[in-house]
Amino acid sequence: MASLIRSDVAGQLGVDVGSLVDAIDDAIIAFDPAGTIVAWNPAAERLFGIVTTDAIGGPRSLIEPEDDPAGWFDGVLGGRPRRFRGRRTDAQHNPFPVDVTASPIVNADGAVQGVVQTLRRAPMEDSRPLIELAEDMAWIGHWRIETPGDRHVWSAQTYRIHGIEPGTPMSSANASALYHPDDRERVAAAVNQAIRFGVDIAFEAKIIWPDGTVRKVACRGTTERGRDGKATAVVGVLQDLTDQIAARETLAERNRALAILRETVEIVPYSISVYDEHDRFVLANRKYFELYPYLENETKLIGKTFEDVLRISLQNKVIMDRTALEDPENYVAARMADRRGGLPMAERRLANGHWYLIRENRTTSGHTISTRIDITEQKQAQLELGRTMEVLQATLDTMPNALIAFDADNRLMAWNSAFVSLVGVEPERFERGRPLRGLTKDVLAKLPSTETGIRPMFLHIARRSPADFEWRRNDGEIYAVLGRPMPNGGYVTLFRNVTTERRAQVRAAQFEHRLSNALELMSEGFALFDANDILILCNETYRRMYGKSTAYIRPGRRFVDIVRDAAATGQFPAAVGREEEWVAERLELHRNPPDQPTLQALADGRVLLVAENRTSDGGSVGIRSDITERVRTENDLRAARDELEEQAQSLRDLAEQIDAARLRAEEAGAAKSRFLAVMSHELRTPMTGLLGMIELASRTELSKEQQGYVRIMRDSAETLLALLNDILDFSKLEAGKVQLEEITFAPEQIIGDVFGLFQAQASAKGLVLEADLRPSVPAWVRGDPLRVKQILSNLISNAIKFTTKGRITVRLGATEGPSGLVRLQGEVIDTGQGIAAGVLEHLFQAFEQGDSSTTRQFGGTGLGLAISRRLAEGMGGSITVESELGRGSVFRFAVLVRVSTVPAVEDQRLADEDELPTLPRRILLAEDNDVNRMLVSKVLGQSGHQVDEVADGQQALQAATRVTYDLILMDMQMPVMDGVEATRAIRQLPGAAATVPIVALTADALPEHRHIYFDAGIDELLTKPVDWRLLDRTIARLGGREGASGTATGGEASAPTPPRETPLESPSVADDVPVFDVTRVEEVLGVLPPKRVAGMLSMLPSEIELRLAEFQSALDDKDLVRARRAAHTLKGLAANFGATQLVSASRAAEVACDTLDGGQAALSGMAEVAKRTSAAAVELSATFRARQ
Repeated sequence: MASLIRSDVAGQLGVDVGSLVDAIDDAIIAFDPAGTIVAWNPAAERLFGIVTTDAIGGPRSLIEPEDDPAGWFDGVLGGRPRRFRGRRTDAQHNPFPVDVTASPIVNADGAVQGVVQTLRRAPMEDSRPLIELAEDMAWIGHWRIETPGDRHVWSAQTYRIHGIEPGTPMSSANASALYHPDDRERVAAAVNQAIRFGVDIAFEAKIIWPDGTVRKVACRGTTERGRDGKATAVVGVLQDLTDQIAARETLAERNRALAILRETVEIVPYSISVYDEHDRFVLANRKYFELYPYLENETKLIGKTFEDVLRISLQNKVIMDRTALEDPENYVAARMADRRGGLPMAERRLANGHWYLIRENRTTSGHTISTRIDITEQKQAQLELGRTMEVLQATLDTMPNALIAFDADNRLMAWNSAFVSLVGVEPERFERGRPLRGLTKDVLAKLPSTETGIRPMFLHIARRSPADFEWRRNDGEIYAVLGRPMPNGGYVTLFRNVTTERRAQVRAAQFEHRLSNALELMSEGFALFDANDILILCNETYRRMYGKSTAYIRPGRRFVDIVRDAAATGQFPAAVGREEEWVAERLELHRNPPDQPTLQALADGRVLLVAENRTSDGGSVGIRSDITERVRTENDLRAARDELEEQAQSLRDLAEQIDAARLRAEEAGAAKSRFLAVMSHELRTPMTGLLGMIELASRTELSKEQQGYVRIMRDSAETLLALLNDILDFSKLEAGKVQLEEITFAPEQIIGDVFGLFQAQASAKGLVLEADLRPSVPAWVRGDPLRVKQILSNLISNAIKFTTKGRITVRLGATEGPSGLVRLQGEVIDTGQGIAAGVLEHLFQAFEQGDSSTTRQFGGTGLGLAISRRLAEGMGGSITVESELGRGSVFRFAVLVRVSTVPAVEDQRLADEDELPTLPRRILLAEDNDVNRMLVSKVLGQSGHQVDEVADGQQALQAATRVTYDLILMDMQMPVMDGVEATRAIRQLPGAAATVPIVALTADALPEHRHIYFDAGIDELLTKPVDWRLLDRTIARLGGREGASGTATGGEASAPTPPRETPLESPSVADDVPVFDVTRVEEVLGVLPPKRVAGMLSMLPSEIELRLAEFQSALDDKDLVRARRAAHTLKGLAANFGATQLVSASRAAEVACDTLDGGQAALSGMAEVAKRTSAAAVELSATFRARQ
């Protein structure tokens, strides 16, 4: 930069502005004669701290202290240059020492026009050694050439720059010789120019050291002149540029490298930033600013620290870190601590949604280079890989075979849960990358020391050698171990459990051995050919059958070759003379075997039966049977066939006769069935009248003699009825007309019922009647209780009849039967007279009673045991007897039943058990027999009932339409309209008439007819002759307890009466009727153990709740039929347990279900009664439980 010189003075002085250049480090100041500053170079600015514009035009006092002597200035103006050390002041007026060289400024005429000063800050007086040290460090020396003469004064550093010892005498010639020949003339010319013309010296040249080393130097110098203007000396400095040039070249090379590096930094696909040793920003590439656009450019970041930049990023919320967002200061502190500690950073997701891998590396100079690589795709791939690995692991874990794999460095790469289970090592010990050695130790430590079979696997993995062996474990399991090196240098091993396979192979070998033995033991010949018709195997019998060609029959030969060779021997007569044609025919039969075996004749007269079948894989199986003898026999039989044909014709004639007889027998069977039905009705009907009249007679006032007659008449009639029942039962059994029922009953109750029948009879003879019920007997079973009771009654009756003293024991047990059934096993043991051995074998035949004396003494038909045996056999059981004269008898019977867990509510049982008090009722009696109608009406009238009589079903329907009865007694076989049709019609009537209880009173009690009656709608079935006590109980149970409600005001022709009042609407239900009829409970359930009774009563509340729920559900569905049925079921359940209030409430609900509103109205009342009944049942249960 050129110094500023005031333009007018410069023009006058003729000063060359370009002579003052920026290369001069000394301050140059020019003064006009008045001491005003006219020139001021940049070095002067730096030295004094005063800018050029402020200095130009200023006085000398601006830079000279007040006490500075002014004589030197005048001396220079006088033409005398001066060099001295003085003082100057800077802009703050602080003095400092300077070396001053002052020279006059003269014009072309030699007139002094001003003064120019060269000033250099002077060192302290004791700082010359430091100057020398500075020259040494800067590799700069100073020199001086005085003229005239040729005296050279060099500093020590100048000598060293020239490569010679300091103090060596020096001249211009010597100095010139030190320069390179190429530069000597130019250097000498520059010095001469300076001496002669005062031209400043400035050149660069090469010098040669004594050892031949060439170095490059730069020289700067100026001329000192005397007052006369002649040169007095040339002074200057010399600098060794060799290292600088090398450094510049190195720097240039470095700059080129830096430029390339910067270009490289710019083109890399990731962001780079550099911070210096003080963690201040240095530079960053374009990607960095694209990633953080809010940082703008490098200029904005110069001087900022990493922490400053970090805070800017936090302000812009680009760091998606919870701490960064919620507690920035803590985040900054932690981040800076990690940066200073050189800790690696985790992968980071920024606000742009991308993932970056950030790495910070510290250089040796302390700089920090940060890179941010976008790894979003890699991260997604990594996540995808993770998911894939999870799927792969799940897939591996579903494999039944154990698997483990290692990489090329023998580090664990993959495994599955089957392998973990196989070796028993904890799952957490399996980690990817774990060395083989460590895992081997864990496996061997877990397995017993005797479990050595797995060790070879680890050796194969370590050696990378294929493995194929079996590991037989101590527990008997066998694993096939298959190991193979992988192409990438890894190793995979598979453990397959082949225990089942090996055992199957052993079994297969055993089977093959047995099969081979079996084939050899076969009487038939056996051969197996494969799909190519090559013989696989055959037994020795097969070879022997073809004895003439045995040599040709061996495994590995084709079928066609075997046949052709055999035909050539003449073994097959059919092939003689046409061998090839016969072989072709035989081959066709072999390839397409017929459905039926064929015959094959051999030359020795034997005949073989040939059966061939194709296998699924295309092979064939051949069986050969020697049927020579059978063929002979067939020929003999064929000869007799004609004779048999005649006999066959005779047999056909006989068959026609038998068929005709069969038809006649079937007609007779049908007639017998009709006869049984008629007899059942016709015999029982007059017996009803007879017994009824006896009953009526017994109720009149009779003398003791007459009472005796009546009693004899009753006993005789009942005996006659028993005889008729036995005869009819046996007839039905003979005709196969007895049908067995399957209903739920309690075996214990059967014992109680039968004992109730015979206890008085036994006591009358002084006999002890005892029961032994074994624990094995189920509480409830399904079967025919009536027939079981009949068998038991027959046996007990006989025991009482033939025992005069002692006891009769009835024992009942149970054992497991077939198909999930239970076998009830009963024994009746008496201490009677016993039975002779000769009688026992005929005892169960019809009409057998031992001997004639037995018949005379005890009476009877002799059908009881025969009937019992038929019934027991019909129920899958039997009856046997053991007896000895004078030692009593043991009758054993067994029947099959099914176990039932829920007791069924049976109408018949309800009729038998109900002992409710009988109140006067309005009853309709439908009976076509005048005597029976009169008898039943008379008996019922004596009991206080009002009875309306009709003679057929049509009249019964009309009466039921007019009057609402408490009960209807309906005969089933009547003219005009029978009882079945009448019952169905009544059930279709509207209102309460449809729900009136109907009791079938019929002599037809065949089981096949019972379901017809109940399907029609009857509530109970009583048989004739009438059991009056049972009839009374039935009326009391079904007729209600609130008193007669059906009335008529004019006999049968009176107008219909209003429907009966629903009991729930009357307070008498709760006030007058007990919740439970305790007397009935005692009578019905008292024969059972108290514990059993308590359990049954405790179950009653849940059953009541279930029936109420069914009733509610039916009303919700508006299904009145189902609601009425639910109320009817609840009524029967309550009656079974003597729950009198609930019986009335349920009956009222059944009647009310004629309409939906009526059913809803009845529900609340029935629920209240049910609640009281459940509570009372619990209390009653506790009472029975206390009796245990």
